[in-house]
Amino acid sequence: MTEIHDYWDIIHRTDAELKRIGWSIQDAQDYLDFAYGAKSRMQLNDQELLEFLSFLKNQPTALSRFAIRVRKIQLPRLTKKVLTTEKRTVVPPF
Repeated sequence: MTEIHDYWDIIHRTDAELKRIGWSIQDAQDYLDFAYGAKSRMQLNDQELLEFLSFLKNQPTALSRFAIRVRKIQLPRLTKKVLTTEKRTVVPPF
C-alpha cells in the first residue's frame, strides 16, 4: 500500500468486517495482541493489515456464529443417548 487512500480503504474495510462478525473494539484488540503483538491496526505493517482483513473476511457473521453455538448446545439434548466420552467442540471467543 503505497498510497494513503489505500491504507484508509483497508481500515474502513476492516471496520465493516468487524461490524459484520459482531466483534467489539476489545475483541479486535485482543486478537491483534495475540496474533501480532500490536494494540491497534495502526501498529500493523501493510502485509499484517491485509492478513488481518483476510482473517476477518473468513469469519462467520455474528448471526451465523450464534446459530452454530445454539445448534452445538441443542444437539445433545435432542438425542436419546449421549456418550460421555464424546469430544466437545470449543469455539474461541474471537
